[in-house]
Amino acid sequence: MPRAIRPLPVHPISPTARQRWGVLQALTLLATLGFVVAWLAVPEVALPLFWRGLLPIVAVLLLLAPHVWRNICPLATASMAGRDATRGLRVRSRHLPWLSAAAIALFVVAVVFRRSVFETSGPATAALVGGALLLGIVPGRLGEGKAGFCNAICPIGPVERLLGQWAVVEVGNPRCPTCTLCTEAGCLDLALDKAPAQHLGRARRSHGWLLRPWGMFGAAFPGLVAGWGVAGSAAVGPAGTATRMLLGGAVTWLLAGAASLSGLGLPRILRTSALAAAVTYAWFAWPAAYHAWEALLRG
Repeated sequence: MPRAIRPLPVHPISPTARQRWGVLQALTLLATLGFVVAWLAVPEVALPLFWRGLLPIVAVLLLLAPHVWRNICPLATASMAGRDATRGLRVRSRHLPWLSAAAIALFVVAVVFRRSVFETSGPATAALVGGALLLGIVPGRLGEGKAGFCNAICPIGPVERLLGQWAVVEVGNPRCPTCTLCTEAGCLDLALDKAPAQHLGRARRSHGWLLRPWGMFGAAFPGLVAGWGVAGSAAVGPAGTATRMLLGGAVTWLLAGAASLSGLGLPRILRTSALAAAVTYAWFAWPAAYHAWEALLRG
């Protein structure tokens, strides 16, 4: 029996607007490829501009306008380039814990090695981003719509799901003019506010959500960010960074657990966690962003 196709319950998007989004998608993908070249050619300029100058801006989009980011994300553009040739694989609810665990692992590894490896090596950063693009392309051609990468193993996805609860800007979705139900539950494009609970499944009705991969990540994220910020410099090394992140994450996970046991609702806990993580990241990242842009403008 064929599956029903229904429109996305978001703001409608006109053909003209979809074309404009397409231009922005092409530009962000080209800019990303340009950065890959720049990291190899002029790493002393491109590395601080990307890691310290641009990523804080992306973080603001993830918090306040996640749909804007999802519309222009170069990884999504690369992933969905072969949409017409997909095999129609879908993300089932039973797959979500394993896919979340994989996405979270990719994200945490990149963060742990960021200062000591990626911020100091143009070839390493080029390999990281180039590998992420390839990671998007290959499964993107196997899954239907966003099931191959964006809603599956994208390392930014777990962060989008948490921070997106504070979204204040909503825009239409040019990538999915109709919904094919490629993701059984928890699609961020359908309902940002409901996606976390849907992603956690039945565990959301008890304290068991704290033991689900994404539930653990959502509760621990402010501490992970704080641990990364306290690590401070490349001199600490990956092991020192990982240790600080683990300790910080354990603290905020325990605080979230205590809040859950006290009767505080899951949505409020996750929204608080998202806001705490955003404020903590801003505290550590924005001074560096200011200096990165100041140095660039001074030439």
